[in-house]
Amino acid sequence: MVLGALAAVLVVHTAAHGTGVGDAAYLIGNTGAAALGWWALGTVDRARRGAWRLIVVGVTANALAEWAWQVHTWTAGEPPTVSTADVFWIVSYLALFAGLLQLLHGGSSERRDIDGLIDMAVMGIVAVLLVWPYAIETVFADDTVSRGVQAVWVSYPILDSILFGLVLRALASRRARTETSALLGLGAIAWLGADFAYMFVASAPSYSVWLDNGWIVGAVLIGASVWQRADRQPLDERAPERVGVGRIALGFLPLLVPAGLETWYFTHGDEINPWPLLVATAALLALGFARSLRLARAHDRARAELELRERYYETLSRHASDAVLVLDGRGHIRHVSPSPTAVFGDSTQASGFVHPDDLELALQTFAQAIEHPGLVFECEVRARPNGDGVSWYAARIISLLHDPNVEGVVVNLHDVTERKVLSAELEHRAFHDALTGLANRALLRDRVEHAAERAERTGGGLALVYLDLDRFKLVNDTLGHDAGDEVLREIARRLRRVVRRSDTVARLGGDEFAILVEDSRHARREAEHMAERIVEILRTPVRVIGRDVTMSASIGIASDLESPAASLLRHADVAMYRAKDAGDGVPVLYDPSMRGGVAERFELETDIFGVVERNELRLVYQPVVALETGALVGFEALVRWDHPGRGTIGPDTFIPIAEANGSIVPIGQWVLREACRTASHWQRAYPEARGMAITVNVSARQLAHPDFVDDVERTLAETGLAAGSLVLEMTETVLVRDAVTTAQRLRVLHDLGVGLAIDDFGTGYSSLSYLRQFPVDILKIDRSFVSGITGAEFPAILRGLLDLGRTLQLETIAEGVETEQERDRLRAEGCGFAQGFLFATPLDAAEAELLLVELEPGVLPWRRARESRPA
Repeated sequence: MVLGALAAVLVVHTAAHGTGVGDAAYLIGNTGAAALGWWALGTVDRARRGAWRLIVVGVTANALAEWAWQVHTWTAGEPPTVSTADVFWIVSYLALFAGLLQLLHGGSSERRDIDGLIDMAVMGIVAVLLVWPYAIETVFADDTVSRGVQAVWVSYPILDSILFGLVLRALASRRARTETSALLGLGAIAWLGADFAYMFVASAPSYSVWLDNGWIVGAVLIGASVWQRADRQPLDERAPERVGVGRIALGFLPLLVPAGLETWYFTHGDEINPWPLLVATAALLALGFARSLRLARAHDRARAELELRERYYETLSRHASDAVLVLDGRGHIRHVSPSPTAVFGDSTQASGFVHPDDLELALQTFAQAIEHPGLVFECEVRARPNGDGVSWYAARIISLLHDPNVEGVVVNLHDVTERKVLSAELEHRAFHDALTGLANRALLRDRVEHAAERAERTGGGLALVYLDLDRFKLVNDTLGHDAGDEVLREIARRLRRVVRRSDTVARLGGDEFAILVEDSRHARREAEHMAERIVEILRTPVRVIGRDVTMSASIGIASDLESPAASLLRHADVAMYRAKDAGDGVPVLYDPSMRGGVAERFELETDIFGVVERNELRLVYQPVVALETGALVGFEALVRWDHPGRGTIGPDTFIPIAEANGSIVPIGQWVLREACRTASHWQRAYPEARGMAITVNVSARQLAHPDFVDDVERTLAETGLAAGSLVLEMTETVLVRDAVTTAQRLRVLHDLGVGLAIDDFGTGYSSLSYLRQFPVDILKIDRSFVSGITGAEFPAILRGLLDLGRTLQLETIAEGVETEQERDRLRAEGCGFAQGFLFATPLDAAEAELLLVELEPGVLPWRRARESRPA
C-alpha cells in the first residue's frame, strides 16, 4: 500500500510539475512520509523508541520546512532566500544525526563509539572537500548576499557531508545490515543524492522534477524504515565486527583525496585556494594517526586479555576435578589437562586407566565417536583399581579430527564416584526397610516373581508366610513410637534367625512381615514349620525401656499349590486376616473359600467413599435417662449405613474401615452436623427440652484433624445449638494418641462449654492420669461390667468405677441396661444415668421426637458437676 501511494504521488508530481497540482503532490509525499513515521513508531519496542523518534522528528521537520517554503512562495510569488523553512531543515538534519548516532552506537563499547566517530569525521571531511569549490567557496565569493545568508547556504553542504559520513559508516557496519537499516540507508542516499545533484545542476530546470522525486523517495523510505516487523532485527542489534581490509582502507585512502583534488585542479588549469586542502590533509592525518593508535592499543589490549584468559583457563584446568584429554585416532594421548595427571600416570594410551571389565564399553564408545564426527557419545566406566577403592568416571567423547583447530578426539572425564555410591545406597533404600534393614514390599514382589520362574523351570516350590503383630498399636500408644520401633527391630532380628539362607524376610509396612520360602520341593510344609517357630519365638517377651512386652502374631500361609505366584502375597494376606478373626494364635493356610469375605470387605472399602454425598447415612438416637427420676436427659446419636445392595450396616462393621482409610473425617462431620441440627430443632419445638444433651461419638482421626475444633464451632453456630447441649464421646484409646495435642484441643472445647465423655472406661488401658489430664465431664461404664449384675451380687469393679466417678465429681452413665434388676441395682449404688434396651432401642428421629411428648424431659447435670469441681 505504501509503495502504491508513493508511486501515485511520483506520477502526479512528474506529470504536473511546475503547477499547483504538482506542488501539492510534492507536499503530500513529504507529509505522508512524516505521518507514516509516526504511525510506524508504535511498532518499535520501548528500548529503541527514543532513537527512532528522533528520526521521525527529522522527517517531520523536513515536511514542515517544505510547507513553510511552499507557502512563502505561493504568497510572495517567488522562492525565499532565507526563511523559517531553513530553521526546520536544519532541525531535520540535527534530529537525523542524533537518531542515527543512537542507532549505531547504542549499547556499544566506548572504543567502537570513538572509532565510529573517527570514521564519520573522515568521510565528512572528504565530502566537504569534494563540494568545497562548488557549494562553499562560491557562496563565500558571492558579495550580493549577506554573511548570514551565506552561513545558512553553506551549512547545507556541510550538513549533507556529515550525513553522508553517517550513512557510509552505517553501511560499513555489519550490525546495520538488516532490512530496516537498508530502508533507512536507501532513503538517506536518495535524499543526499538529490541534495548533491542540486549543488551541481541547480541551474538546469529540466532536472528539477527528478530532484523533487529524489527528496520524496528519500523521505518516504526513511519514514517506512521506522516500521519494525516481528521478523526484522533492529538497526542496533549487536553483531560481531571484524577489522578487515575495508575498515583499514577507510582510515588511510581518504588521505589521497587532497592530493587527488590538487592533481585534478592542476591538470585542468584551475586555480584554487590551497588552505582548505592543507587543513583537510592535516585533519585527515590526525584522524588517521588517532585511528592507528587506537588500533594498536586495541591490539595490545586484546593480546593481554588473551594471555590473561590463557592463564585463567590454565589455572581452572589445574584445579578442576574434570579431566580433558585430546587423543589421536588410535587412542594415544596427545594432550591432557594438568589436574588429573595422577589418574593417568605415565600412560600414553587412554585405555590404560580403564578397568578391564569396562574396557570393551570404552573402546566401543570411542569407535562410535570416530565413526560419527561432531556427535557427542557418553559412557560411564571405572578406573583401574589403585588401592583407594573403585573410582567411576563419566566420559563424553566427541571426534574433532576434522577440525583444524583441534585435529583430535576430545574426551571429558568427570568423577562420578560419589554419585555412584549414593545411587547404590538409594537403590538399597528403595528395596529395603529403613527401620529394620529387611527387604520391603517392592523387593519381596520381585523375589516372588523370580522364584516362581525358577520353580516352573526346576519343578521346585515356594510359599509365603504373612504375619501381623497383634495389639502392636497399643505398644505405640502406651509406650511411645520409639519403643514400638525397638520392638519391630527385635522382631526382625528374631525372624532372621528362624529362616534359611535362601529365604527372604520382608517388612511390608507397619507391623506386617512376610517370609518367602523358595527352592524347596516341600515349600508349604517348610512354611508351616516356620510359622510354628515364629509363634514360639514370639512367646519370649521383648525388653524395651525397662519393661517386658509380650507379642503375638496372626499368621497366614499361601503356597503355589493353592494360588499362582502373582496372587501369593494377596492370598497370604487373606489367610492372615482369617487368623486374626479367629484370634486363637493358630496359623491359617489359605483356602479359596476365604475369598468371599475378603471380597465383601473390599467392596465396603470401595463403597464407603462418597456415602455422605450419596445420602446413604442416617442417624438413630438412643435415649439417656436419669435413674432416680426416670426423666429423659438426652440422646446418643448413632450412625447407620443404608447400603443400596447390602441393606443396613451397623457402625461396628464400617466404622473401622472408615477409620483405616480416612473417610471417617467427612462421615464424622456429617454426623456432628446432623445430630446438632436435629437437637436444635427439638429444643426450639419443645422448650422444656432445652436442657437436654445430644451425644456424638468422635474417632481418633477426627480428633487428630487440625480443623476439628473449628468444625465444632462452625456447626454450633450454623445450627444454633448451645455448646452446653453437645457432648462429645470418645474412647480411652483416642485420648492416649498424641496426648499433648489432644489435651489442648479438648481444653478449647471444654472452655466453649461442650461436654466431654469417656466411653467404655475400664476396658482398655485405664489410667487415673488420663482423667486428671483431660477435662472430662462424664464417665460411661461399658456393658460388659453392667451384665455382671446378677442376684445379690454387685461386681466389685463396677462399684469401684462408680466410686471413682463420685471421687472425681464425674457424672456416670451405665450402658447396655437391659433388665429392671440392673437398673435398680445401679440406682441403689448411686449411678446417675443409664441407657439401654430397657428404656428404648435406638430410634429414628421421628420416633425419638415422640419421647419428648410422652416422657418428661430432664437435665443432664454434667455442667453443674464441672462448675463445682475444684480447679
